[in-house]
Amino acid sequence: SWNVIASPPAAPGSPVRLILSSFYDAISVVPALAPGAENATGLAALFEIARALRDRPSQHKIVFVVNGAHFQALRGVRDFVYQHARGESRAGYVPIKDPIDFDTFLDVDLSSESNQVAMFPHGTLNNAAYATRHEVIGMVSHVAQLFASYADSVFPGESRLIDAVTLGRRDWKDYMGSDLGLDSEVVMMVGRKGIGFATARAARRRVDTPVDIPDFVNFDNLVAQTEA
Repeated sequence: SWNVIASPPAAPGSPVRLILSSFYDAISVVPALAPGAENATGLAALFEIARALRDRPSQHKIVFVVNGAHFQALRGVRDFVYQHARGESRAGYVPIKDPIDFDTFLDVDLSSESNQVAMFPHGTLNNAAYATRHEVIGMVSHVAQLFASYADSVFPGESRLIDAVTLGRRDWKDYMGSDLGLDSEVVMMVGRKGIGFATARAARRRVDTPVDIPDFVNFDNLVAQTEA
């Protein structure tokens, strides 16, 4: 499979502030029947964000990355990181041919089971014990707080976007309804800032099954998450 990289027009020489990413593949317990409707919700949201930015150009360059091979241990984003974003300090590394120097990587991994989306510092990739990685939280908590304040100003009192990064009476585990390896975790492995935007408390019961079809997608919930 391939990764697709694109960006809307920006001023010449603009720095890359954000990378917005999702994936386009699906799997199933019945390999020949993998409709992947819920898996496609993150990509649908990414397309809508791209459409909005096309009509409202940003002062900074924003890059969109659509990854393949997500369900092969996040191979798509691993390849993206290796090709464009890894460090050069370790012996034996092949130099990056096309580096992308970005500030923050935002991973969009949604489901339509809820109208709330949460920001996660990390998921369960190499983290079956649901341990909290405080060093990761320290890297991105200020970014999550900014996004949460923006969402609250647009949708006051609706709690559409949950800050599950900043530690409080609840933390990220309270909002993660199922095991979920996030593409942003791979980015964090090479010392870059990354936040996962995933549906809050979603069990994803139909995901990876033959009944993950569009008939069961709650489009109202998906719209609410995308707007947030």
